[in-house]
Amino acid sequence: MHILVIASWYKTPQHPVTGTFFEEQARMFQKRGHQVGILYPNHDIRFLGTTRSNGERTPTSFIDKGIPTYYSFTESISPKKDYPTKADLFTIYKKAYRTFSTYVKAHGKPDVIHAHATLYAGIVAKYISKKENLPYFLTKHYTEWILSEKIQKFKAFERLLCQVIDQSAKTFIVSRFYQEELEKKYAINTDKTVILPNIVNELFYKNNQNISLSQPVHLIVIGYLVERKNHLTLFKAVKQLLQKNENLILNVVGNGSYEANLKHFVRQHQLEKEIIFHGLKDRQDVLELLKKSHILVSASIFETFGVNIIEALAVGRPIVALDSGGPRDIVTPKDGVLIKDNTPEAFARAIKEVIQHYDNYDQDDLSKRCAERFGEEAIYKVLMEYYLSCLN
Repeated sequence: MHILVIASWYKTPQHPVTGTFFEEQARMFQKRGHQVGILYPNHDIRFLGTTRSNGERTPTSFIDKGIPTYYSFTESISPKKDYPTKADLFTIYKKAYRTFSTYVKAHGKPDVIHAHATLYAGIVAKYISKKENLPYFLTKHYTEWILSEKIQKFKAFERLLCQVIDQSAKTFIVSRFYQEELEKKYAINTDKTVILPNIVNELFYKNNQNISLSQPVHLIVIGYLVERKNHLTLFKAVKQLLQKNENLILNVVGNGSYEANLKHFVRQHQLEKEIIFHGLKDRQDVLELLKKSHILVSASIFETFGVNIIEALAVGRPIVALDSGGPRDIVTPKDGVLIKDNTPEAFARAIKEVIQHYDNYDQDDLSKRCAERFGEEAIYKVLMEYYLSCLN
């Protein structure tokens, strides 16, 4: 089968780890003998933004380890607009379709399109589908459809979302929580939606490694350093545990706009030896850090899923996670503790509980069940069934 993956964000030479999940799904199909291509329509909604210079530094297309990868860079021509106008859409469609046509001339016409996120992959998939009579599927990822007041304020966003879902062959939503939240806020066609979780990269469950509880206990938190990820509450929990003579080290992986605030807290409370910032890491580095850690903690106050959680489970690590929505579909009592109260005390109690019962967590079983639920084979089988039913 020939599958074109359209990504709403993707890696460039300037940002080499962006959109890794989209690439991993493409590699999943490639490994199983399918022809795969990637199209990335990057639109900058800011008038005279930075997209043009990005385009100049990024090749329009290249073969990335066997996968043809094509970029379509556009930017708004309407100043001071917070939503995509008709002129924006025309610009996006025209350039993306021209890029698609170039792809087809070189690699042939795809059988199906799989778009990731509505803006701008979903709307481009809808346009190409209508022009070329091709079925397209959509996977919904983006948390801002629930969190952003701007997106909810402008009806233009809701119209685009509902149109893209309604005209898709099927729209995959990564958790029950995310589906419920979308239904509350938007008049989406629920007949077109189905829950399908994200994939855990096989790198993690094929390299799972048991670890014995030792001192100090190594905790790890993985995610962007932004306020929503709630690192400060976790840091305060770690401080409380240290004051009760627990021997802990918290490894912090990621970068972001809240980094200076977090580092200030660590310095202010003299926690530099116990809370260690590692910066942004690639998949291999994350794997190595997980293998050396005892427990993964997710403190985020809102998650549509939780890829960091399934990566840790795949390595065999128990979880302490705030019940932020998406983790409900992942964390069972066999996997760790799901916290209801967003307080340092609740995190401290949960971390202490997992430490005290650490030997009760069967690390091989954690990894095995994670692979069965979220591994490539499970997700691939479902996707292919939908693709084939559409073509047949």
